[in-house]
Amino acid sequence: MSHVLVNPAEHKKLRVSTKYSAEGGDNIHFAVTFPRELVRVRNIYPIFVQKDANTGKFFLSALLGFQEGENLFLSDDGWDADYVPISVQRQPFLIGKGEVQGAKVVVADSANAKFGSEEGELLFDDDGAATQFLNDIAAMLEEMDFGVQETDQFIQLLLSLDLLENMTLNITFNEHKKYSLPNLYTVSEDALRALEDEKLIKLYRSGALDFIYSILFSQPNVSSLIKLKKLQDQL
Repeated sequence: MSHVLVNPAEHKKLRVSTKYSAEGGDNIHFAVTFPRELVRVRNIYPIFVQKDANTGKFFLSALLGFQEGENLFLSDDGWDADYVPISVQRQPFLIGKGEVQGAKVVVADSANAKFGSEEGELLFDDDGAATQFLNDIAAMLEEMDFGVQETDQFIQLLLSLDLLENMTLNITFNEHKKYSLPNLYTVSEDALRALEDEKLIKLYRSGALDFIYSILFSQPNVSSLIKLKKLQDQL
């Protein structure tokens, strides 16, 4: 990726597309999500915990498809769902570090097709001030930055209580269409039921119990994803 600092001197007239498309990098089979976002995500997408193969860190994800490059919610008209995870909404922007220690700035992936499109939203007005669109992007990035920290705390709590269980999602449509998604994690309902009252109260008061139930409540969305796959591939 080619990262550039968003600034009015260089990007005053630049537009950013808000259309979701494969060209814009939205053909992904999962999207990173965050604890505070789960209440919106759980109604549409199956939620799992995954582990980054490079860092070994756990993260929360919304499943969008069954194979690399497959987003079953993406069509020629855009994103067909009532809510899009903020890790997707904020593209092609991310948080960067400013010259002042601890300062955060908005950085963009200039190689992304959304950046510098003919149609879309302006980043700055005629006076060089940030537009509402850019302010909204900055707010999303702040939410994500906080979400990463909150995810770490949530996962550590799950691990400390031995609530995470490894699983493989196997989906079979016919003899030629079989998918296996290994190394997914979810919350063990048996382990949750076996927790002592004191530990359950700790989960409740920390807000983590709401996050846990969001993960569990989202699991039937796998069936909805299967229906989407069958419809699109005419299986």
